[in-house]
Amino acid sequence: MDFFSQVEAKPEQYRDIVSIFVDTATYAKTRSKITQYAEDIQSYLWSTRVSLFVVDSGTDPVKIAAKNEKLYYEWDGGTGISRLVWTILIGNIPIPMVDDAWSYFPTLYPYVDFVDKAFVYHPRLREYKASPEANRKTIEADIWH
Repeated sequence: MDFFSQVEAKPEQYRDIVSIFVDTATYAKTRSKITQYAEDIQSYLWSTRVSLFVVDSGTDPVKIAAKNEKLYYEWDGGTGISRLVWTILIGNIPIPMVDDAWSYFPTLYPYVDFVDKAFVYHPRLREYKASPEANRKTIEADIWH
């Protein structure tokens, strides 16, 4: 018996995930366009599922980063195997501020960097700080943005 005749990979068991975050006001004005955009992504990028999140413009960036990290590691509860591969921000979405000891600046890295994080959130300080390992490695995003 041939080994490969025993293996059957079903494409419906695997899905890439694209997260879309849009602020409440922008979503209220452009709901049909954003919904169509999400549907277009799913139909154009085969085996892709979109998770759309409408957030207030004052949402704590930590919550957005945590949602993306959960999608990256734990998927979105669908069947089969999935992974977050892309995040899209539409409208007035807050950008995290980070402190790297030399400067304080906005960056998307907390939204897209999950493995060996370059910036780690410190709840007591309520801010992101450069990871001690960040200076010794090339900072790379784990997903597209």
